[in-house]
Amino acid sequence: MTLMAGFSNVLAQEEANAEDVMVNIEGQDMTMEEAEAYMAAKEKMGGAQQQREMINLQVNYDLLEEPFADLQDFIVFEVGETATLNYTIHNLDQEETYSIVGVSGAVLSEVDQRNVANLTETNITEIVLAPNATGTLRHKIDMNLTEGRYYILPLLHVKDKNEVKRVMSNPFKLDLINQSISIFDPSFLSIIAVLIALVGGTVYLYSNVVAPPKKIKKKEAIPAKIDESWLPDVHKK
Repeated sequence: MTLMAGFSNVLAQEEANAEDVMVNIEGQDMTMEEAEAYMAAKEKMGGAQQQREMINLQVNYDLLEEPFADLQDFIVFEVGETATLNYTIHNLDQEETYSIVGVSGAVLSEVDQRNVANLTETNITEIVLAPNATGTLRHKIDMNLTEGRYYILPLLHVKDKNEVKRVMSNPFKLDLINQSISIFDPSFLSIIAVLIALVGGTVYLYSNVVAPPKKIKKKEAIPAKIDESWLPDVHKK
């Protein structure tokens, strides 16, 4: 199953300090910076409902567009591109059955861990995970943000009995850059065509209207005088 998600702007007020120290939060290895961003986002999105230990799921994903990327490093995308989270979800519980019913998430600024946007909340066709069962899911995210560095914190909406809880996956780091322009890009080629037309029109206008060509006067032909003194008399005029 493949889902599309966009961003909706929100405001937040948390600040966090970043240290290059690895810690373990709810079974996930993170830097201090990521851990504080993770906990700040949890508090904003429902607090205790998102605690992973309440639901015994193993959630992993990779990026379809960057299958060999290290999710511990910043992954480069261009503004307007799409990132696809390719989830593998395993139910580790020996008794409980869980269902995945939706996705959402948060986007935090890398500079100060402010919650700058949310991934659009999307309901999905229910994916039922019996004890020890595994399911897959694809979640597409349109990168409609300004250039900069962000933390993306995906959320799965999991139904446990009759209660829907939000389970946070590992965050990944996003380095969003402006789109590069290819010389074969249609929009770029159209700009070049317009510029050529403007230059050509300007040259034509100047040559034929502003500075018309000067007329060259033709010199009158002067008849040549021929010396006939050496000719015999019969050939003289």
